[in-house]
Amino acid sequence: MPEYSNKRIGLVQSGKIVDTPKVQRSNHRYCTMTRKIALVLLAALFATASMSTFAGSSARPGKVLKGIASYYHDSLHGNKTASGQTYNRNKMTAAHKTLPLGSKVQVTDVRTGKSIVVRVNDRGPFVKGRIIDLSRRAASKLGIIKRGTTRVRVKVLSVPGRRGA
Repeated sequence: MPEYSNKRIGLVQSGKIVDTPKVQRSNHRYCTMTRKIALVLLAALFATASMSTFAGSSARPGKVLKGIASYYHDSLHGNKTASGQTYNRNKMTAAHKTLPLGSKVQVTDVRTGKSIVVRVNDRGPFVKGRIIDLSRRAASKLGIIKRGTTRVRVKVLSVPGRRGA
């Protein structure tokens, strides 16, 4: 006779019912939750470590990046930035995906030649092709409010912890 398992009657073997060993499940939920939390924390630690390594190694004064600049929507005024500061649309600040927070960069509109200096205090933009998000004041000084976006050259002027910062 074939063997099969049934929780109600145990294991049937050669026509006789044999008790199956009981599995302790009292800590099952606790162990599963602990594992999930540990995995999330490990993933966050890995992501943070790899991002700061990438940002630190690629950022140096004099480095030039090219791409599209946009500016923060006014509805974000007053929200917290990645640096912990409150976003103020009237300050000369910007968001960049990888440059260290506190870096100073010169942003030049390729079309007009106008140039501004801003401090990176947030992360973003997270739109394909865009390399920097400017505060409203910075965008206004650059003259891109009506257009919304523009092609720019971003030159790293200083990086915290490096010479020239």
